[in-house]
Amino acid sequence: MEAAAGELALAEVRPNDEVFDVPADLAVLPPEFAELWGPSAAYIWGHNQTRDYPSAAALLRQTSAATGTDPEYIVAIDPRVVAAILELTGPVTAAGVTIDAASAEDYLTRGIYRQFPEGGAKDTAASELMAA
Repeated sequence: MEAAAGELALAEVRPNDEVFDVPADLAVLPPEFAELWGPSAAYIWGHNQTRDYPSAAALLRQTSAATGTDPEYIVAIDPRVVAAILELTGPVTAAGVTIDAASAEDYLTRGIYRQFPEGGAKDTAASELMAA
């Protein structure tokens, strides 16, 4: 996707569904990580249990490799930070959705899953909102 001047270009969005049942090797992280978060942290649906973003990114890189891709970067965005940014910038609209400071956290943690139950569509919508 080509971005206009001053806009963020979106990379190809690869849906989480492609690696949903592929476990990462928790042994690449300190043993305390697995002890704290348990075996579910090995799966993509459990990577975001923690706000230990470097560890989550290491696990996500492993599960992404299962699709035959090597991501150039991995982005994690905290919904509360998004809300704080929108407090300054005002609302954004993308993927047919408008979020503002008051609605961002609830939408990004709950609403987006109801609106886009299929993982690929949710991932694309989230990426478009973050780019906006």
